[in-house]
Order: sequence, then C-alpha cells, then structure tokens
Amino acid sequence: MVIIVIYLRYIFALVLIVSGLAYFIGGADIFNQDGLSSDFRDSIIKSGYILPWIASFKIATGLMMMANKTFKLSYLMCLGYTINISLYCFFQALHTLAFAIALLIINLILVYSQREAYRILINEE
Repeated sequence: MVIIVIYLRYIFALVLIVSGLAYFIGGADIFNQDGLSSDFRDSIIKSGYILPWIASFKIATGLMMMANKTFKLSYLMCLGYTINISLYCFFQALHTLAFAIALLIINLILVYSQREAYRILINEE
C-alpha cells in the first residue's frame, strides 16, 4: 500500500505541475468547452486575475508534494482545489468530470494515508 501511495503522490504532483505550467506557456485550454462553461471560462480568462494565481498554486503545491518535508501540508492544500474542480466539472463541464473525480479520489487517498498526522488538527483538548 505504501508503494501505491508514493506513486499516486508523484503522479498527482506531476499533474499539478504540468497543468500549472500549461497555463503559463499557453496550453491551458486542454478540454474543449461549449455553452455556459465556455462563457464562464472566457470571462475568467478576460479578467486576467485569478488564473495566474491558480496556476501558481498548482505549481507550488505540486513541488511541495515532491518534497519530503511538506507533502503532508500539500495534500490538505490540494483538497479544496480538487473539490472545487469536481464541483465545477459536475455543474459546468460534465465531459471532464471523470478526470476531476479521479483527481479527487487520488487526493482523498493521499489524505487518508496521512490521517494520523492530521489527527492533531481535530483533537479537542
């Protein structure tokens, strides 16, 4: 089980880094979208504000995931992102939902694998 978690950790980290870098080199539009999801995406791109931060966040958390000292923190940092992406795909881009759910499941497995380290966060002392 430990080997599987390590592989999932590095695969997830690479997905985050590559997708973050794709924004900065102009390959951010991986999936073709139409209708409301296309309008929503286009308005966010035109704002020019949030997407560079999201891409930078993905690169930073991907690099943190590869580091031995910060990978536990990066799992929690990515949890909000993967939940958000899954909900976006469910409501706006259903054709990409399988990929988003796969990322969410991988993130949940990674968080579950470190549940003892996170126990301190929920103790009521």
